[in-house]
Amino acid sequence: MADKLWLFSAKVYCTLTYGSCSVNTNTVTLTVNTCTHEKYTNEGKCQQCGEPCSKDVLFIRNGIPYTFEGDNPEVGFILFSGGTAYFVRDTDATLKAGNGDTADKRDVALDLQGHRVKALDLQNFPYKSVTIKNGTINDIATSAPTVLILDSVKTDQEVFSTYFTLTVKGNCVFEQLVKFHGKTQLQGGTFQDGIRVEPGEQALALLADGYAFADAKDNAILNVSDVSIQGRNVKVVEHTCQYQNGKCVCGRSCDHAGKVDSAGYCTFCHALVEAFEISGKQYTSLETALEAAKDGDTITLRGPLSIENVEPIEISKNITLDLKGFTLSKSAENALLCILGSNVAIINGKVQSTCTSKPAIAVEVGKFDHTGAKLTLDNVTLEGNVDGAGVRGRGLFIRTGNEAVVTSGTFTGGIYTEGTLSMSGGSADQLELGALDDIQVTLSGGSFNSIKIENGAA
Repeated sequence: MADKLWLFSAKVYCTLTYGSCSVNTNTVTLTVNTCTHEKYTNEGKCQQCGEPCSKDVLFIRNGIPYTFEGDNPEVGFILFSGGTAYFVRDTDATLKAGNGDTADKRDVALDLQGHRVKALDLQNFPYKSVTIKNGTINDIATSAPTVLILDSVKTDQEVFSTYFTLTVKGNCVFEQLVKFHGKTQLQGGTFQDGIRVEPGEQALALLADGYAFADAKDNAILNVSDVSIQGRNVKVVEHTCQYQNGKCVCGRSCDHAGKVDSAGYCTFCHALVEAFEISGKQYTSLETALEAAKDGDTITLRGPLSIENVEPIEISKNITLDLKGFTLSKSAENALLCILGSNVAIINGKVQSTCTSKPAIAVEVGKFDHTGAKLTLDNVTLEGNVDGAGVRGRGLFIRTGNEAVVTSGTFTGGIYTEGTLSMSGGSADQLELGALDDIQVTLSGGSFNSIKIENGAA
């Protein structure tokens, strides 16, 4: 044939004779393929004629078919260094490195093309790196430091030794609870029974930059600083960290070291690090500022800040906290601030509880075992939270033997007092007087949606 020189064809017919009778058959065209099949496509078809390779061919490398299994599939074959082997069928053989020469290390790739390989024994690892992709492999062994890349591979291997420097990417699936002992960078993969690793730094160290662990069912990002991924179906997904107070929902945190600008913000995570100031000197927390403060000092908030203290921050020195129009908030259950000083003021901003688990107070004056505290409030908003049941906490809570003076402000969630309250301005959702006798309340201004008196207050 003119355009396919490896094909020869001829028209033939037969004459059938029986006795004195003869008959000619119809003419048919007979074609003979003389192609030598010098090179094959990666899918195992001849590049010239398109015929598939023989059934014993295992993979194609540089267009050449390789068999190498011989009569005993358990023996396997030597995996030569360099290039990509494209597999065209499954095998129960163990692929072997053959303890080759390590002087000329090259990259090698095994593209399984949807096929299954029983095992890979890399022995003394005479390669620069080995990439396995697009198929199933049950076990990978090595006896020397090994650079291994798994890309969209399914495996039931449970342990990767310290020899492995491993990269996992694409749609890899690990069917068993797996343990990575060597350096590992996860850029993808699903771990159906999780990873044997402790929460915190160990779990985060497995992730490549720009990735996070997520629940495999609902795709929710997991905070692996707090949540275990052992025995849990998880996957690795692309993730851009968004930091709140130096922490991201994925569990990463920023130490801010060497990254704080003149305004007090981290240039990496954008958290307000040096949030408080006294006479030009900056402090990283209200506690450290209070420790340095002297009676009569003003502590200034430099930007909006959410704190995570479990217990209230106690202000026992006679200082002014100037919020400068910003919001100081907290999501934990207890009050954000507890006033113990005898002449404390909070001015110009908002103190807010954002707790969702139960009604929480924004600011409390005094404690059960402390009296004599006095708080002056001017141009502030104290906002109690709304919990999951829709119940709101108090904005201000004044305990017995303590005092608050309000000149202006808003008290979302209301004011509850067992102590002394003087109010010349501002507004509150409710003013509630406790059940104790002789609660002193002086109102020369301000407004309330309601007033509730428990027991004979005057």
